[in-house]
Amino acid sequence: MFRHVGLNPDRLRNLAALAETIGALTRRRLARLRYQPERDVRNALTPPADKPVLVIAGESGAGKTWQLGRFLQSCSDARQIATLVTAVRTPADLMAQSAMDLWQMGLGETSEKSLVAVSKFLRELEPDNIGPRMIVVVDDIQNVDLARDLVRLDWADWQMQLVLTVPHSVARALQLTDEELVHVHSVGEFSVDELDELLKRSGRRWADLPPDLKRILRNPILAG
Repeated sequence: MFRHVGLNPDRLRNLAALAETIGALTRRRLARLRYQPERDVRNALTPPADKPVLVIAGESGAGKTWQLGRFLQSCSDARQIATLVTAVRTPADLMAQSAMDLWQMGLGETSEKSLVAVSKFLRELEPDNIGPRMIVVVDDIQNVDLARDLVRLDWADWQMQLVLTVPHSVARALQLTDEELVHVHSVGEFSVDELDELLKRSGRRWADLPPDLKRILRNPILAG
């Protein structure tokens, strides 16, 4: 596994712990977004194998960020390298931050690498791996032009995947212009089963609620 990356013992140790290091970094960033995994009742998503981009679509308060959090938690559990990038204003921001997460934050290197160079490094590390070597995750992209620019980066060539959350209007625009690249998953109201599970965790039952409260609590932000 390590035959192409040199014999530096610090690098070898950091490589062995890379998934855990990136997972811990991502959990800290999710905590700043107020994600609470112990209260999350939705199932994790699986990115499509035939498209490089997963788009999580929904309106404000629908639970997009928590769905993203559940996805990242599942990546961590599976030791899949996935990093949450914040404050993205341009594609260059995304590429620089995700490369820095892996190369400097993950591996403890002091030099800089581009995302293309990181991709090459990961391919050399595991040349027989045909799956995504890294997943880059971005929350709350509101601008359709920025979303389109991010989607059109060379994710497939880099053997990486992109996951982002957007409003429904942005998701519809991406489906019209970039359908071959994106898979859209919509989030909305809680199902009865999801809400019942959430209520059970606080010692209550769906069946015991009055009808007007049942309608209100189907909204994830109000239920939380």
